[in-house]
Amino acid sequence: MRLKKFVNDWPNLVFLLVPFLFFTLLLFRIVETHFYFQVWYDPVYAYLMNGLTFSLGSNDIGHTDHPGTPLQIFIAIFISILGWLRGSNDLATDVLTHPESYLRIVTIALIVINCFMLWILGFFAYKKLRNRNMAVTLQLIPLFTFQLFNFLPVVACESVIILLSIAIASFIILYDNREEGGLNLVVIIALFSALSVATKISTLSILIVPFFFFETKKSKVIFVILSLAFIILFISPVIAKLENFTGFLGKIATHTGKYGSGDAKLFDSVIFFQAIKQMIMKEFAFTIHLLLLPVGWIVIRKRKITGSLKRLYVGITIATVIQVVLVGRHYSFHYLMPVFALFMPLHGYFWIQFFREKINTVSNWKVSLILIILIIVVFGRLIVRNKFEKGITNPVEKTSQAIKSEWKGKYIILSDYNNGCAFIDPALRFGFAYSGGTMKKIFAPILASVYPGNYIWNSRDGFFNFTTSFIASDIFSINPQIYIYSNAGKCELSMVKISDMINQNGLSEFVKLKKVYQNEKSGEVIALAITDKEAIMKFNTPELVIETSMEELTASGDQFKSNDEEYSFKGVNFQSRQFARTGNSSLLLTPSNQFGLNITIPVSIGKRFKLEFWQRSTDQNQALVVASAAQSELFYKTSGQVENKKGEWTRSELNFVLPDNFTEAAIQFYLYNPASDS
Repeated sequence: MRLKKFVNDWPNLVFLLVPFLFFTLLLFRIVETHFYFQVWYDPVYAYLMNGLTFSLGSNDIGHTDHPGTPLQIFIAIFISILGWLRGSNDLATDVLTHPESYLRIVTIALIVINCFMLWILGFFAYKKLRNRNMAVTLQLIPLFTFQLFNFLPVVACESVIILLSIAIASFIILYDNREEGGLNLVVIIALFSALSVATKISTLSILIVPFFFFETKKSKVIFVILSLAFIILFISPVIAKLENFTGFLGKIATHTGKYGSGDAKLFDSVIFFQAIKQMIMKEFAFTIHLLLLPVGWIVIRKRKITGSLKRLYVGITIATVIQVVLVGRHYSFHYLMPVFALFMPLHGYFWIQFFREKINTVSNWKVSLILIILIIVVFGRLIVRNKFEKGITNPVEKTSQAIKSEWKGKYIILSDYNNGCAFIDPALRFGFAYSGGTMKKIFAPILASVYPGNYIWNSRDGFFNFTTSFIASDIFSINPQIYIYSNAGKCELSMVKISDMINQNGLSEFVKLKKVYQNEKSGEVIALAITDKEAIMKFNTPELVIETSMEELTASGDQFKSNDEEYSFKGVNFQSRQFARTGNSSLLLTPSNQFGLNITIPVSIGKRFKLEFWQRSTDQNQALVVASAAQSELFYKTSGQVENKKGEWTRSELNFVLPDNFTEAAIQFYLYNPASDS
C-alpha cells in the first residue's frame, strides 16, 4: 500500500524543482556577497544589533522605523540558538566578535523558508488547478522580477515580506471557492498579513487583497479584526517606542523626499511621475503586470466573470494602484515587493484559471516542453542579470586580504559614499547607531576592545570610534603616518574623497597623501597620510580656552564667571552646592530644568571646537553637550559616551568642525539633560 502511494505521489516532486533551482542560485549569491560588511551592511547590521538586544532579554530597540519587529525577533531566536550551540558564555561579545557567522545562519534560514513557501505555492496551486504544469508556472511568476532575487538573500525586511507574500498567495488559492474549513484559512491569512505589516508598514496594501477576496461580510470582519489584533501583538515588544515610529511616518506623509526629507508638502507631481517612469522602465515583468490589469477588466466585463475570480481581481487592482501611488511619492523599487510576490502570482492565477480549459486541451508533452523552456529562460535571465558570468568572487575581499598581509597599521576609514568596504568597523558602527540607549552602554566597551585602533570618518559626524569623537588635528598629530581608506565605487573618485576629507578639516598644509593601493574592480583606494608633526602640533594649540568652575558670579550676579573676562555662562539659577567635583558648587539640571551653561562664541575666532564637561547621575544617562546656531539646523551632541559609573563624576567630550557653508556670525553652546534623572 505504501509503495503504491509513493508511486502515485512521486510526480508531485516536480514542485520541488523551482524551489531547488532558486535555492541553488541563492547559495551562489551568498558566496558572491562573501561578507555583508563588504557589500551591504545597511540595514543588515541594524537588524543584527536589535536582534541581539532581544536575545539578551531587553526591548530597548533603537530601530523601529518600519517597525521591523518580527524580523528582529526572528534574528533573536537564531542568535540564542546558535549562541547555545557555540557554548557562548557571553552572547553579546560572541555576536559582536563573529557577526558574520550569525548573519550567515539567519540568511540561510530565510532562504530555506522562502523556498519552502515557493513549494507550498506550487502544491496548493496543484490542489486547486489539478494540473502540474500550470502549478509550476505559477511558482515561476514571482521569479520573473530580478529585484526579488536581488533582495531575498539579504537579512532585511524584504526577505520576510517575500516569504509572507508568497504564503498569503498560496493560502488565498487554497481558499478559492472552498466550502469547508474557510475560517481556519482566514485566520492563517490574517496572521501572515499582520506579520508583513508589522515587518514593514509600506506593505499595508497587502491587507486589501484578502479583504476584497473574501465573499461574506463575516469573513471580512473577522479578517480585519484578527489582522489588527495580530499587528498589535507583533509590535507589542516595542509599543513604548511607537512615538519614534509614528513621528517617522508623520515626516514621510508630509514631506516629498525619502525618510521624511525634502519639501514639506503632501504631493509633488514632478517627483511622482518621474518615479512612475522609473518603475515602468526598470522591470519588464512589473510593466506587463500593469498593462494586463486593464485587459483583465475588459475580459471580466466581456465574459461576465463573477464570483471569487472577480473579487480577487478587484483586490489585486486596488492594491496595485495604492502600492504604486505610495512608492511614487517616495520612490525605491524594493518597496514594490508585495506586487512581485503577492499581486503578480495572484494575477497569474487569474489568467491561468481563465485559460484553464484551453490549456487542458493541449497535449501534455507540448505544455511540458513550453514549461521547460520557460524555466530555462527565467533562471537564465536571473543568472545574466546578476552577472554570474563575471565570477562569484567579491573584489572587496582582495583588498581585505591585502590589508591583512601588506598594509598593516592604523586606518582612517571613510564611511560616506558606500554601503560596504574592506573593514567591518563602519558596519558595526552603523548597527551601534541604531541600538537603544541602554544597549549602547553594553555594546560600546565590547566593540572598543574587539576592534581597537581605527578611526571612522563621515562628513556629518567627523572622526569617531565606538566610544569617542576626535578633532582631525589630534588624530594626525598622534599618528604622523596613518593609512586612509575610501571606497566610492571608482578609484579616481575614492582618492578625491580622501583629499576632500583632508581639505574639509583644514589640514591640506600639513598632510601629504601618497596612494599606496587601489583595486580597479571595486574602486577602493588606500592612501598613506604623512603629517608635518611639529607644524600640526602648533596648529593644534587652542587659540582660546574658556573654562568655568561655577563658583564665581559676574558683577551683575546673573551669569557664571569664566577664566576669560570677555565670556560668561548663563544658568546661575541652577547653581547647586549638593555635589561638587572640585570646589563647592556645580550646576543642577533636572527633568523640569533641562538646559544650562549657555555661552555664545563668535565664529570669527575659528571653526574647530573641543568641549569638555564633567557630570554625575544615578541612572547613568549622560547629559549631552549640544552646539546649535541661532537660526540654523546645525545640531551636535556627544557621540562618545565614555564609561559612566553610578554616582561618580564622568568626563564627556565633543569635537567638531563647523562646515564651510555655515553662514552665521556666532555659535551657541549649552548643556542638555535628556534623562528623567537629575
